[in-house]
Amino acid sequence: LFLSSHRITKDKVGPVEEPRHVVVQPIIRPAVAGVGIIQPENRDHHIAETDSEHTPSPSRSPMRMKGKGLLERRGSNASLTLDLNRSQENIHCGTPPKECSAEEYLQSAGKRMTRHQLRSVLKDVKALHTEFWEIPMNHPENVVVAGSGTKNRYKTILPNESTRVHLYEKNGDPLSSYINANYIRGYG
Repeated sequence: LFLSSHRITKDKVGPVEEPRHVVVQPIIRPAVAGVGIIQPENRDHHIAETDSEHTPSPSRSPMRMKGKGLLERRGSNASLTLDLNRSQENIHCGTPPKECSAEEYLQSAGKRMTRHQLRSVLKDVKALHTEFWEIPMNHPENVVVAGSGTKNRYKTILPNESTRVHLYEKNGDPLSSYINANYIRGYG
């Protein structure tokens, strides 16, 4: 590597000067006849302004564009079609549920406890645990209705068979009677 970049002579060691090739490119400037505003392809909606000899311009006003209508902005008129005919289906609108605060809901719920009852329950933690373990556990292998797993939103949350809501069976299909819901005593 040292030998290739340096020339060794009897008297001196010095860097090798490589021949340089210089290429000069001429600078070409485009000939500009006049400066104008570039317009889009569709000229129906615009006023064109150029400094050309072929199109004389009577006045110098700013470019104006026609405002787009709703159909042009939306893209199609299919999305704007409204059916004003009455529906053939019988639509029964029930009354919406009454909105209430959490405090109102808790006051209206069944089996209200007094402060004395609440204190006595807190003193007897063993009875509280016993009541909790009396509630049957949900095990997927103990499901009574075959195929009901497809109707459950969550695999680990299953209805208890003792309080499960049973719907009417349609066309002899046992799966149509299944809903993942339980009756709760004391509410309603």
